Amino acid sequence: MVVEFLRAAAPSQGAWYVYRHFPASYAAAGVVLLSLLAPVNGAHAEDAHPISVWKYSLYKTITYETVANLADIPLYNTMMVGAVASTGVFTAMNVATAAMAYYVHELVWNLYGPSEKESESTAARVGFGKLLMYRVVSTTRNLLLGYAFTGNATATLGFALINNATDIVVYIGNEYAWYAYGPPVAIAPDDSAAPPQPTASK
Repeated sequence: MVVEFLRAAAPSQGAWYVYRHFPASYAAAGVVLLSLLAPVNGAHAEDAHPISVWKYSLYKTITYETVANLADIPLYNTMMVGAVASTGVFTAMNVATAAMAYYVHELVWNLYGPSEKESESTAARVGFGKLLMYRVVSTTRNLLLGYAFTGNATATLGFALINNATDIVVYIGNEYAWYAYGPPVAIAPDDSAAPPQPTASK
């Protein structure tokens, strides 16, 4: 079914060839493979100085969006060329809105949601809930953006489906890598954990 979406949306066999043979899946798989080699909660991560939640969320956004956008390049070429008047404008809008959506989601979760690092026994459950929440946000953004630029329900749905398939892999790899290697996060408005309050002398 997904393949039929791609073939219907692609204006030429050349675009379909680009998608089939561009190594986007290898980029996504590489992230997961490297992250699986990481020792969970490595010593250097435990000893690292906490960074602010703002910077932590920003750095995770950069690593995720870099790999996700590299994996999405053939998807743009296949699904949107011919359907969008300016593929460059669509790509720029997609990159900007995707980064904004990820950063806001990551920041809000770090401030108000449970942390995967609170307990190893609940890390997988918390991570799965976080993944589902982000997929709702990301899929909604993809559908709105795709249809706004194309007006084509078939191309929009195909774009959202394939984007989910690749981005889930990248997302899990990015989350695990930061879980294993990432420094602790200071839930405070400055760049470090809040200093202890002085105690009154007796």
